[in-house]
Amino acid sequence: MTYKTDVAKSERASAAPWFGLGPVTALIIASNLAIFAWEVVAARSADAIVSVPLRVCLAFGANYAPLTLALGQYDRLLAYAFVHGSILHVGMNMYALRQLGPFVERMVGSGRYAVLYVLTGIVGGATSVAWGLFHGTSGPSVGASGAICGVMGAAFVLGLRLEGWKTGGIARQLAFWMLIMVAMGFSLKNIDNGAHFGGVVSGGAIASMWRRGVAYSRAATFACVAVSAAMCLASGAATAYRDATDPFALLGPNERAHLVQTALSRGDCAMARRALVATEAVAEGEPAIRGLRAEVDSACPPGSP
Repeated sequence: MTYKTDVAKSERASAAPWFGLGPVTALIIASNLAIFAWEVVAARSADAIVSVPLRVCLAFGANYAPLTLALGQYDRLLAYAFVHGSILHVGMNMYALRQLGPFVERMVGSGRYAVLYVLTGIVGGATSVAWGLFHGTSGPSVGASGAICGVMGAAFVLGLRLEGWKTGGIARQLAFWMLIMVAMGFSLKNIDNGAHFGGVVSGGAIASMWRRGVAYSRAATFACVAVSAAMCLASGAATAYRDATDPFALLGPNERAHLVQTALSRGDCAMARRALVATEAVAEGEPAIRGLRAEVDSACPPGSP
C-alpha cells in the first residue's frame, strides 16, 4: 500500500536547518528542555535534576484530578506535557520524540504534525485523569509521553499506508514497541497508562483521517502551527498567572499543612481555612489531612473570624 503525498520539496528540505528534526519537533524538544531547566532553578536545589519536588511539578502544571477537575484548572490538560520529573524522564521522552517526530513531520507536514501533537497531548491528559478516577489511583501526572504516544500512533498508521504489514516494516516495528510500552506500563510503578493509551488511540485516529495526496498551503501550515503554539503558550500563561496570584501554588502538601498549623497557633481562622482548602486540593483523602480538617473545625467553628 502506498501513501502518496504532495508535500512541497521546499517544505521537506526545511528540516536541515533544524538539525534534521523538522521545525516543530525541534521547537518541542527545545521547549521541554528549557522548561525542565526552569523547574530545576525553581526548586532551588541541584537534587531536582534527578527528582523534581512535587510542589514544583504542581506549580508548573502537573495534571492532577483534584486540581484539573475540582478546581477547574483545565490548562493542566496541556501544560503537564511540558513538565518532567527528572533528567532521565525528560531525556528518555525527548529521545523517543527525536526518533519518531521527524518521520511524521516530514511525511505530513509541520501543520498537521503540530495539531497532532497538541491534540493527542490533551486527549492523553484527559484519559489520564479518567483512568486514575476509574481505578482509584489518581495522582499527579507529568511528561510528554502522552503526546509522544500520539505521534507513535500516527506513525503506525502512516507505516501501514506506506508499506502495509510487511516483516521488518515500520508498522511491525512500532507495534512491537507499543506492546513493550504496554507491558512496562503494567509491570512498573508510576507509569501513566491512561495518557499512553489515550495518546496512541487518538494519534492513530487523527492520522486515519488525513487525506492522501493533500498538502497544506504555506498559509494553512503557518495557521496550524500558530494556533497550536498559541494553545501551548496559553496553558503556560494560565499556569504562570496562577503561580503569581495563588500564595499556595509553589507549596507542597506538607508545607501547606504547616501553614494551617501556623495559622491555628496564631488564632487566624481565616488563613487556617484558606490553607486547609489549598492542602486538601493536593492531598485530599489522606488520613493526616482528614485529621487536620477536624482540628480546624474544632478550633474555628462556623462564624468564627
